[in-house]
Amino acid sequence: MGLLRRMQNWLWPTNGRPPAGYDLYEQLREADAEFRAKRLARARDLLLKAAEQRPGITDPRVVVYINTTLTSIWMAEEQFDAAITYFSEYIANYPTEFEPFRFRAINFWYAGRLAEAISDYSRALDFKPDDLSALSARGQTYAECGEFEKAMHDLDLVLRELENSPPPDSEVTLWFSHLEAYTRNGRGLALGGLGEVKRAMEEFELSNRLAGENAWLNFNRAQIHERFGNFPSAAEDYREALEKNGPQLTPLKRARALSKISELSHRQ
Repeated sequence: MGLLRRMQNWLWPTNGRPPAGYDLYEQLREADAEFRAKRLARARDLLLKAAEQRPGITDPRVVVYINTTLTSIWMAEEQFDAAITYFSEYIANYPTEFEPFRFRAINFWYAGRLAEAISDYSRALDFKPDDLSALSARGQTYAECGEFEKAMHDLDLVLRELENSPPPDSEVTLWFSHLEAYTRNGRGLALGGLGEVKRAMEEFELSNRLAGENAWLNFNRAQIHERFGNFPSAAEDYREALEKNGPQLTPLKRARALSKISELSHRQ
């Protein structure tokens, strides 16, 4: 059964059909098709119309689908402020849901508003203290803020949980792998900030084996190289960071990488 068909049953469980004149299912079906076809602007508009029906939606899985897909679109479009505005309004009306705080947090993070990102990740973790994605993201954000001890606390917790978890099935293996990669990347930045360069480089290498196309790894490693005077390696990592897209750098990080490449060319 397809995702949209399951959502139809969640919304109208008696017969699997929406009431006469009710168009939410059709909006979601069309939005999903547009999203898969990468026609993001059209998908976004349809999802925002669907989100207007939020007071009448009782199944949280439908809400999560709408908000998750909207977040994916805004992230792809790098429209972080639009996402922040949407989720701020949403949270004002529905302040007890976990996902909106996590979604607003990542957009704060990508927009460079790190203190607000940490605050929202902490709020999300108040609702779900065992959510490893939020815990890892908060740890990485702490590292970017220079709060390295706090970063290590969060990131070490994530790794311990991953080590103690049963082997993931095929559907979540990639998610586990990427979560570990991003967590180790954050640990590399934090360890480097604490002066433990050898351990930092070991973490970056472990992260690279798991997610080698992660531009943030090269960006973070470049910062550690630069901090300890290895300018040629720093410049090379900044250049590689600009070439990778799994995920790519944010606009702020891209601008910084370009600036650093120019600056370091005079220091080598």
